[in-house]
Amino acid sequence: MKTIRSKKTKRDCIEAIRKAARRLECKISKISYEEGFVVLFHEGGLLSFGNKIYVRVTASKLGGTNVTVRSESAATIQVIDWGLNSKFENSLVKEVKAQLAQ
Repeated sequence: MKTIRSKKTKRDCIEAIRKAARRLECKISKISYEEGFVVLFHEGGLLSFGNKIYVRVTASKLGGTNVTVRSESAATIQVIDWGLNSKFENSLVKEVKAQLAQ
């Protein structure tokens, strides 16, 4: 699980997540601006059934927002993640930061 902090609004952060998801070829499964969450899906390949990426956007006690990213295998039968969950989390965090910086 990775968390980033931003001075942007919750809505701006969710828009940045949407743009980042598009760039990373993730499909948006669910999105709620009001509740502050996004669920993404990245299709699998040879070693994976795909990944679900959960993103929660909450108000920070210090002002601004926190964006928390967590990834897991889409298939409950997959025991080994081959490091893909961490890779997806890092890639999404990096791309969201880039989108927020624009």
